[in-house]
Amino acid sequence: MDWRAERSALDEYIEQLGMQPSYVPRPGEVVLWAPDYQGELAWNQETMRIQIYSPGQDQWLGTPEWRAGVVGQTPEEDPVLQDLVETASKKWGVNYSGFRVETFPDPLSYDKSYSLQYKYVHLKCIKPFNAYELFLQGIPRENLHPSIAYAMTIMSSFSLLDKYHFRGAWPDAAIYCRGIFIGAELLIIGDAVRLKPNTQSLLETGGAVEDIMVIDEIRLELINCVDEARSDQLAEQYQVRIAGKVYTSTPRRANAGTGRLSKQLPMKPEEVIDVFQSVGMGGYGDWYRVWRGATVEVSQDMILGRCYDPDAMDLLYGSRSLGLDLMGIIEGREYSRKVDERIPEGKNWFWGDFRTQTLAIDTLNGEDVGYYSEVRELKMWRANLRVLDGTADSADLREARIPGDVGRPSTKFRSNFAEVGKTSKLVSTGLGGADVSNPVSSEEGPNPPTEEDTSEPEEIFPLRIDQLRGGTDEIKSPLIVPSHLLSSPKATRIPSTATMGLDNVPQAQAVTVSLEDLINGTVSFETLTEAFGPSSLGIIVVKDLNPEFQRLRTQVLSNASYLASLPSSDLESLTSPAAKYLVGWSCGKETLRSGHFDTLKGSFYVNCAFYQDPSLQGAPADAFPDLSEYTAPNIWPPKETLPTFRPALEELCTLIIDTAALVARACDRYAGANIEGYKDGYLEHVVRTSLTTKARLLHYFPAEGGEGKNAGVGEGEGDDDWCATHLDHGCLTGLTSAMFVDEARTTEAGRELEELDVSPDPKAGLYIQSRTGEVVKVNIPRDCLAFQTGEALELITRGKFRAVPHFVKGARPSEGRRIARNTLAVFTQPNLGEEVESGKSFGEFAREVVARTY
Repeated sequence: MDWRAERSALDEYIEQLGMQPSYVPRPGEVVLWAPDYQGELAWNQETMRIQIYSPGQDQWLGTPEWRAGVVGQTPEEDPVLQDLVETASKKWGVNYSGFRVETFPDPLSYDKSYSLQYKYVHLKCIKPFNAYELFLQGIPRENLHPSIAYAMTIMSSFSLLDKYHFRGAWPDAAIYCRGIFIGAELLIIGDAVRLKPNTQSLLETGGAVEDIMVIDEIRLELINCVDEARSDQLAEQYQVRIAGKVYTSTPRRANAGTGRLSKQLPMKPEEVIDVFQSVGMGGYGDWYRVWRGATVEVSQDMILGRCYDPDAMDLLYGSRSLGLDLMGIIEGREYSRKVDERIPEGKNWFWGDFRTQTLAIDTLNGEDVGYYSEVRELKMWRANLRVLDGTADSADLREARIPGDVGRPSTKFRSNFAEVGKTSKLVSTGLGGADVSNPVSSEEGPNPPTEEDTSEPEEIFPLRIDQLRGGTDEIKSPLIVPSHLLSSPKATRIPSTATMGLDNVPQAQAVTVSLEDLINGTVSFETLTEAFGPSSLGIIVVKDLNPEFQRLRTQVLSNASYLASLPSSDLESLTSPAAKYLVGWSCGKETLRSGHFDTLKGSFYVNCAFYQDPSLQGAPADAFPDLSEYTAPNIWPPKETLPTFRPALEELCTLIIDTAALVARACDRYAGANIEGYKDGYLEHVVRTSLTTKARLLHYFPAEGGEGKNAGVGEGEGDDDWCATHLDHGCLTGLTSAMFVDEARTTEAGRELEELDVSPDPKAGLYIQSRTGEVVKVNIPRDCLAFQTGEALELITRGKFRAVPHFVKGARPSEGRRIARNTLAVFTQPNLGEEVESGKSFGEFAREVVARTY
């Protein structure tokens, strides 16, 4: 399918690239860019950095706001050499004469919101990312845009483009390609690329780059193919080889491979033009053939990047040295190997099946291109095949979802990377859909054809990541909405934008919907994506609940303080060591950081099997006798001690689970429309039929100034002091707003506590942490419920909805007051026997979570 659909577009695309000057950025490449600047770049001797200089004003205008970005579109109007430093007169505006560049997001994060920050800029605002060290020198690390480090993370990654031919003799074979992305750049057959000096040359020349290869062939070698249809691998070993003839402008290097028996003559000018397909390369001086003009093979580790014409080098760097970026590339790759978690231990490279996988981006030019892209829906693929065959009917044309132009309208052939490379899956198709995040080791020096290849085995594919199965039985009967959920109608969707609150605390407003919208099924897919999608906060607030909710919330959260104030002996009688302290009272048993036990709060856990059957106090233990944390019966405080504790908590949990089922129903509608093979009503089924849903009533102890449970917790000792940063492992977590109370005030036992109007510490509360490192505080209104996404929901929706890390920050000590924080969380999760990954039940998954936490 990929090969057929992309054949003509790829051929034309690669032909176009071959005709462009080598200094022109290519779609899919990572570049260093600045949104805009007026003036010219020059070296400021006073600040010792590259800055903007205005000749007209005769003054320095500061440092460009550099960031890393992905090239999404190239100009409709061809760039000229002058554009490198000053934009020449253009027929069209920048949206047509410039490059679309999208800020590069964290490849190791679910948060891809930086991709939304894009701009059309002229060529002078773009520099090769390989030269980052030159343009960023002198800028303190803390002043660099986060995207710079994100881009360095992928410097030791590569992916192959346009796999067009297969050839071999058993048991070995090779797949031939026309292009390869290495780190930041795309290289194609015909490109002149700079080769990294070997260790000896580095010592002899002080880091000079002397060898240029013109690429003739790019291939993936499969060594010792596996003769087993069910194997996860095609071969025992894999390696990439890039072949071509090597040239040098250094006479000394021209003798390589000759035995120094004869002096090599420089190439004639017409030979230089024929070899490099460029008149300008003669500006470097004489060129010589290396290895007597024989074809040489190297690994991807030996490639530094494209070789630019000398005139382009003069304008970009003021120098024609081919090794200006050598140390930056080497250091960038070393950095990548240290921080890119996708590179397995002992390996040096991450191999992605396609470029968007190595970049780990979800969108490009506004189109989904990620792992969970709609492009990968089977129904759409089948319809596209019928379109290609000429047998499509009107229904097929709808199912094919043939896109129009993305981004700006095009006036000529569009070299749009989203069209060219995003569905290239030859390798993964051949390997049964493997996650081809493949590590490849490197090799020092070229392999002349006359020498035996003694390199070590290079690559091993990891096993595939199977998708979550679509669920169990569907819900056949219509939902009967309990009357206690009904309340006022109107819905409001509030965008989740961050603002600064008191004490400069960044605050975000969660997406908000009304209960009636959930009941009527009118919550839009856009709203759900904004609440739970890849760039979201992973939380939705439900308003307009029945006023009875507020009474139950106040009663239950007041009881949390009364429970925590019971004598130690009474609390000890409410613990269950056999259930790993996940039933009844728990304090100081949970490990939130390595070697750090949580003593800052007390928890009361309740199994919510009573939601299915009032007589049940835990899940059946038949198949999972060792999971007593779910199967052990609940332990309740004596009725005479806390008379309202059990009935109020059970009633509030029931209300929260009912509301969670409505949120799940909205998620099911979205998943059914966007995920191939998704079973209708699966998530709602999980929520409504679960016997393992667990409630956790939390009491955060008052902070003490110099002693007590919170002694030593204060400014500078970590933000997540009350509840460390974590992901919920269930489906949806229902949350009440926190109740802050002053326990120094005396209140008659059993009565509802007086709730403080606001938290005495503006920084205390729930925080959500994006993978970019940005942390925002989220407030839940008292009369609302919030629902956060968990890891199980992410699996069920195949990444459409994402679990988001979050933590709770405690209140600072307040003189004369003892401020406690009480809240309730209800974790809806699958039954123990439900399969959440291929071959793994939720019970087995829960074992892993408990083992690393308790």
